[in-house]
Amino acid sequence: DQYKVTDGFLPLRADMDKLMLAGSWLRVAEKIAPEEVECRDLFDLMMNALSYLTYSELPPQLVDAMFKLKLSRIQGFSPRADACAVCGIPASETSLRFDAKKGGCVCMKCAPHAKPLSEGARRILLKAPKAPFKSVELLNGHPDWSEAAQRIDEAVRAYIGNE
Repeated sequence: DQYKVTDGFLPLRADMDKLMLAGSWLRVAEKIAPEEVECRDLFDLMMNALSYLTYSELPPQLVDAMFKLKLSRIQGFSPRADACAVCGIPASETSLRFDAKKGGCVCMKCAPHAKPLSEGARRILLKAPKAPFKSVELLNGHPDWSEAAQRIDEAVRAYIGNE
């Protein structure tokens, strides 16, 4: 099957920062998408992300974070956010930190030097990958989205081998 792009995203071409961000998504997709395998979910994600990047008033960094959160789910590397990725202790029983190389959220016992993680950012990492892309609008103004964005960026870099 072939997919057809029906929108040229012309306004995107006038904003160099947004265009470079979109190009970074293509480079990531190229690194992780298997050749000769249909990737309809990845194509749909790219179209949704490009639409929001081009036509919404949302901060580009927020759209980027949602792209990466959704990508992590599609490709099967979502950071664990419900419990410690190492020992499995539930988030409800301990405060969690974040270590992308260990698979996401970790407890102090398993990774005492891991980065602190707010509860709000942990919940974004847990829920956003499963939510429709349009739910990115609900994150605009959320006090913890930029922290969650940093953590998902770390997870993507760890997954593709750039960290």
